[in-house]
Order: sequence, then structure tokens, then C-alpha cells
Amino acid sequence: MPRMLVCPTCGRQNPASFTVCAACGANLPGGAPDEAARMLAQQDAARRRSRMIYMGAAVVAAGVLAAFAIRDRIHKSAVADKLAWVEAWVAKDSQEVGGLWNCITQSNTPMEAFSNANQVQAKVEAAAVVQPKTYAQHLRVECVPNGERAVAAFAAMPDPPAELAQAFVAYKNALPALTAGITAYADRLELRLSGGDLETRIQAAGGAWHDSESPNPESIAFERFLQCAVPGIGQLKDAQALLQTLANECYKKDASAFWQTVQSKCGALLTNVDPLAKPSATYKASMKKFYESEQRMMNAWADCARKGKKGGGDGDLGQFLQAFGAYMEARTQVARAAKSLEEGA
Repeated sequence: MPRMLVCPTCGRQNPASFTVCAACGANLPGGAPDEAARMLAQQDAARRRSRMIYMGAAVVAAGVLAAFAIRDRIHKSAVADKLAWVEAWVAKDSQEVGGLWNCITQSNTPMEAFSNANQVQAKVEAAAVVQPKTYAQHLRVECVPNGERAVAAFAAMPDPPAELAQAFVAYKNALPALTAGITAYADRLELRLSGGDLETRIQAAGGAWHDSESPNPESIAFERFLQCAVPGIGQLKDAQALLQTLANECYKKDASAFWQTVQSKCGALLTNVDPLAKPSATYKASMKKFYESEQRMMNAWADCARKGKKGGGDGDLGQFLQAFGAYMEARTQVARAAKSLEEGA
């Protein structure tokens, strides 16, 4: 058996002709001074070290790639969770707020079909015209609970992604105002039906004033209302002059300010009509100058009321229209944030 030399460094057995260890390259005591053998041993050791270095580098590279893959999976998972939240919000908005809108309008026309407040107002008022005596009750019994459920449903949603948090807060804050607005509209409708609305009272008392041949409590109350609502009416020449005055106030000036003044200062004159009232000193002169069988003045008051309410945001639907506008703006902001999130993914 040939003599072997044991490496004192790593313990590897090497042929006696080797002067350095083939494994680690350390000098072997007692090795034959064969230069060729020594070089072969050094080359062999170098190859072994090289293989180990390459193997280590491969392990490191594999670890880096694995880390990137894990990170990518985590990122994709996080984005998927965020987009899943957005999908849940879209579905809930369509179900809850869309359901409220369909209840109010008595139709399946989506909210997106309306681009301004005038269109929304026309749609809601069209639903009210179909069932004028029962629509207010429908709003209270059917639609208001829908609005309350929508508020509760979004309050129970999990926290949104950070990118959507601010927009979602504004969205949730807009929802209760929708219910409050539709409740206020129901109040106005019921007031109108009961005769408590000023425009309704003007039409009722004014009709009595035009229809009466002699003073009665309603016509007396209306003549007093005219004296209050149109300062300087005694200096007007005739009915045409009165119509021109109303047109100036409601179309050339601030209709909202005029209507609010009439409501606050003169509306009470038509609220509780005194059955024992006596005609004022101006009653006969007013009848002589302003009476018209075609009742153009009553149409002028109706137009002025609509203009004044609309101009001041004090119409029957004013509160709801403001709330609806705030809701649509908040809804748009959430949708924009969601779109940016999806594009970034």
C-alpha cells in the first residue's frame, strides 16, 4: 500500500508525492519535493475552493430571488385585498344608496344618469306628482329607513385602504344628510297638503279675494297681506303696476330676499284668519285697482314663490339637493382614489 501523508490542517490523506494538501493547500510535512506534484495539488485545491465559492454564490442568488418572489407575492396580496375592499364598497353603494334613490324616485334610473341638481329635482318632483297625497308618507315609511340602513351598513364596513381613508370619511359623513334631506322634503309636502305652506295660503286667500263680491275673512286677510308684502302698494295705479312690481322683485332683484321677507313679516296674516275681521280702510281701493277676473296676480305670486325658494336654496327639495350634491362629490372622490390604486397595481 503506498504511503500517504495526512494533512495537519484539515486531516486529508494525500499521496506521499504531494508537498501540499490537495484539499486545503496547506504544506505537508515529509512530502516528496516533487514540484509537478505540488502544483497539481495546488490546482486541485483551487478548483475545490472555486466550486465552493460558486455554490455559495448560487445559494445567495437563490435566496435573493426567493426574497423578491415572496415580496412580490406579499405586494400582490396586499393590492388584491385593497381592490377587494373597493369591490365591496361599489356593491354596497349600489345596493344601499342606489336602493334609497330608487325608493325616492320610484324608478330604476341610476344616479349616474343625472348630471345636475335641476335634473335630480325634476325626477323627484315627478315621483311626487304621481302620488301627491301619499308620497310624503311613502318617503317616511319606505325611504327614510333605507337611508338609515345605508348609514349603518357603511359604518360597519372594515377600515378602507390608507389611500382611500380620507375620501371614505367624507363619503360616510354625507350619508346621514341624505336621510335628513328627504325627511325635510316630506315635512314640506305635508305642510303644503295641510295648507300651512305660505304659497298654498296665498293661493287660497287670494282665490277667495278674487271670487268674493263682498268682504269675507279670507279676502280681508289677503288684502292685509298685500299691504304688508308690497310696501307702497297704495301708490300703484292698477293691477298691471302691481304685476310689474312683483316681476321686478322676483326677476330683476333678489327673489330669495324678497320671499324671505314676505314669509317672516307677512305670512302670519294668512295663518290664522280672524273670522270676525273687519275690512281695512284700504280694502275698497285695493279691490278697485287690483281686482282681475283672470287672476294674473295669483300666477305672479306662484312664480315668485318658486323663484324665491329656488334662489335661496329654500325650496321643498333644497336640503335634499344640497345633501345629494355632497354625496355625489364624496362618491366621486372615493372612485378616483380607487382608480389610482388599481392603476398603480
